Amino acid sequence: MTALPVAFGAIGLSLWVGLIGSRSMPLVKALLPTGATTQLSINAWNGGVPLGGNPSFALPTLGWILVALIMVRLTFHWEPRR
Repeated sequence: MTALPVAFGAIGLSLWVGLIGSRSMPLVKALLPTGATTQLSINAWNGGVPLGGNPSFALPTLGWILVALIMVRLTFHWEPRR
């Protein structure tokens, strides 16, 4: 049940960036959890962007992956079997 709001939020952010594009508020959309990833997908789908144009979207994506890994490491614990 706790993953459902996060999933809906991620889908909503992806749709917002995908439908509206990153021309308006590009920094805000690039820093959102799924904004940069969506923009990378759109760039690849539309025939690609020169390699120099993608680091601005790849860095926030890698940052969010790092944040997710740290949060999992800090909050997720296996319970031993009995």
